[in-house]
Amino acid sequence: MITSVPHDQELEQRFLGDAIFRNRAPIEELAEHIRPEHFYVPLHQRIWSAAVSVGGGCLTVDSVSKILCAAGEEEARPYLVDLQHSAMGIHPYHHIPGLRDLALQRELMDFGADIQADAAAPDPSRTARDRLEAAEIRLCELAERGSNRRRAATMAETMRETRSMLDKAMASDGSSGIATGLADLDRRLNGLQDGELIIVAGRPGMGKTAAALTIAANAGKAGKKVRIVSLEMLGWQLGQRLAARYSCISVQDQRKPRELSNEQHRRLAEAENKVAALPLFIDDSDGQTVAQIRSEARRQKRREGLDLLIVDYLGLIKPSDPRMQKVHQIEEITTGLKRLAKELRIPVVLLAQLNRGVESRDDKRPGLADLRDSGSIEQDADVVLMLYRAEYYLAKEEPEDQSKFAAWSERREAARGKADIITAKYRQGEVGTDTVRFDGVRQVFADLEGGRA
Repeated sequence: MITSVPHDQELEQRFLGDAIFRNRAPIEELAEHIRPEHFYVPLHQRIWSAAVSVGGGCLTVDSVSKILCAAGEEEARPYLVDLQHSAMGIHPYHHIPGLRDLALQRELMDFGADIQADAAAPDPSRTARDRLEAAEIRLCELAERGSNRRRAATMAETMRETRSMLDKAMASDGSSGIATGLADLDRRLNGLQDGELIIVAGRPGMGKTAAALTIAANAGKAGKKVRIVSLEMLGWQLGQRLAARYSCISVQDQRKPRELSNEQHRRLAEAENKVAALPLFIDDSDGQTVAQIRSEARRQKRREGLDLLIVDYLGLIKPSDPRMQKVHQIEEITTGLKRLAKELRIPVVLLAQLNRGVESRDDKRPGLADLRDSGSIEQDADVVLMLYRAEYYLAKEEPEDQSKFAAWSERREAARGKADIITAKYRQGEVGTDTVRFDGVRQVFADLEGGRA
């Protein structure tokens, strides 16, 4: 028997605090999505009604409590003060899906109870078919109210949103998205954009996980909340890589702690403290489906907030039905993650493997055709980034013919510590290549002067 009613008092408080006192969205627009009945706590219902009645962009504790006090709610003022102090500054739109979902669950519970009561009510004038049709009508109304689909926006509303993106870019470093920390790439993409699926692809050894951690650490340093779904490596292994970034002590050396000097131990401890302070969340659960990834991302968005999701990597995501053809499995994953990016309005970075065919040809620089089962990946991705390190391949190609050694050595030296990030697809701009520095000891990608190609 169900004894508890679905609700989240903290979520309701966060929404009210951010919506009323941070004023990051017009209260009238929020009121189109959230009504008093979306709140479970009666006081929250009355607070929201009062805030909507005040309206405008000058909501204060005094303006809202004045209306509540006139209705006999003298205890509301100190509660409003607490809401104001606890407001986190998260855009209130981020809380809306969670509030609406819980309200819909409560309506479904009421609906089920009403159906049971109606079916048991003695009324000879109403057949079972009549009762069923009435239930179907009400269920359709519930489904319509619970739909995630937004009404079509007017061009005026669309342009206001467009202008807000420009204002956001002007207020930051000129980038409207989340900065990767790689200047040339950020100039090309204007950062990682909300609602976009970004593929980072490469052969083993090219540094896909290092690239993902570089993006995650730089975003975290800027205060962005990043969730990393690590299907290949354990959380502590990623922790070692991040510690290497700040300590300059390689993962290999970290695994031999008795051979480290006191100074190295001190640097490592400092690095661990820096990593611990980053707002990164690592989920290393094995064998996750895209539905599970979506569910946990939504939960974090509601509870802690979420600005960026990184999934490592596509080939290890479990399909909902293993009997599906591989191409359909990939389509399910990329389509699901693209929908998640749009739903949560965050960038989703998905790491992917390239075909073995790259290894068998003379020119190993990858292209879109090298993506495994690339049809749906190309179709769903907004951006496809490919990693290429010539140094990795040249190290394996030392010529036996000494007459060719000098030329090979010169090429290898020119490629040392460098990597190319090839933007093979960019839905909103031009493709191209950006050359960056790759530090194998620290497992980090960084800027390289004059790297634009």
